[in-house]
Amino acid sequence: MPAPSYSLQLGKTALIFFPPFYPDTRTEHPSADAQVVQVIIKPRKSTKRCIELFYKFERDITTAIESLLLGHIVARLPERVTIEGEGYALRGHRRPWKYGQTFVKFSWGEKELRASDDKWIFELDPE
Repeated sequence: MPAPSYSLQLGKTALIFFPPFYPDTRTEHPSADAQVVQVIIKPRKSTKRCIELFYKFERDITTAIESLLLGHIVARLPERVTIEGEGYALRGHRRPWKYGQTFVKFSWGEKELRASDDKWIFELDPE
């Protein structure tokens, strides 16, 4: 998977859009629909070290999270995950995304997008 052309930001909620993976088939699998996933990365402690680590590895962190979300769409990952990097751990957990399911509608042009069942919260922990 190529590196994304964007970077997630520390402490800011983001929406990531995924295209359908099986656009030519009619299936009930969630990956058959284009969908939107809410994600946030929070610092475990708002320290200079944590902020430096994030900006040093922001592209790697963004790519890792995007890959993880993609895996979750296709194969439903465990509720808690850990990604270990160079000098840090990124601990994530998912929760039901009630707001996305209930109060907002997403579209890309004429195409309606599905709100993911789960939102993901990651915590950056310098080691």
